[in-house]
Amino acid sequence: MLSALVLLFSLFSSAARADRTVRVGIYENEPKVFTSSPGVPSGLFVDILESIAREEKWILDYVPGTWQEGLGRLAWGDIDLMPDVAYTSEREHLFAFHGEPVVSDWFQLFARKGSGIHSIVDLRGKRVAVLAGSIQQDAFTQHATAFDLDVQLVPFSLFAEAFRAVQEGSADAVIANRFNGPLLMKEYGLEDTAVVFSPTRVYFAAPKSGDAALLEAIDRHLARMKRDPGSAYYDALRRWTSEELPGAIPFPTG
Repeated sequence: MLSALVLLFSLFSSAARADRTVRVGIYENEPKVFTSSPGVPSGLFVDILESIAREEKWILDYVPGTWQEGLGRLAWGDIDLMPDVAYTSEREHLFAFHGEPVVSDWFQLFARKGSGIHSIVDLRGKRVAVLAGSIQQDAFTQHATAFDLDVQLVPFSLFAEAFRAVQEGSADAVIANRFNGPLLMKEYGLEDTAVVFSPTRVYFAAPKSGDAALLEAIDRHLARMKRDPGSAYYDALRRWTSEELPGAIPFPTG
């Protein structure tokens, strides 16, 4: 009788784990996270999360939207995870982060060919397109203030819209991250200005009052995968980027 009860409890526990649904925000930021045709979740963060989900027996329920919509849903607890969120002290008050970064990132400036923009001071009096509500917008505002630059920031809901604005002349330059910038630069016929700033680390974020076990599991799997060159983590890096190892720019200490 006792052994039967133990078996029944074991089966119930396994079924409960298998039924765990995790709601994940997704937005358009290729190659880190995006929807490929016909609307299939894809990208570096998706590959890594799906590998973890298979191990943890999670069912991933993707919720598409803009970047700002995803952060809003995360803040209200309408989703359980949002990929590709850069850590800031301000965001730590709103969201929960795991400890092991997924990748390091930084921001680059792109402009039309022959624009003459080669440094941040060349942006004085220019219109700069940014992703609305992004850390790029906040970081560049700080840089512009530090250099006493009169710059007009033009926010867009999608990176593609921001790059198109530069292509069509309604903005003079656009800020993107090191992953999606080179792809969109080619698509919209822009050039890399060689202006690089604000190295950062990016994570999966959860609601502040969410289930801590989700982030603990992500941390555990990331640490294990990073120790194994043949893991799904490095497979994802090789598939979606040109690098074998995470990170490239050292972070300041002290």
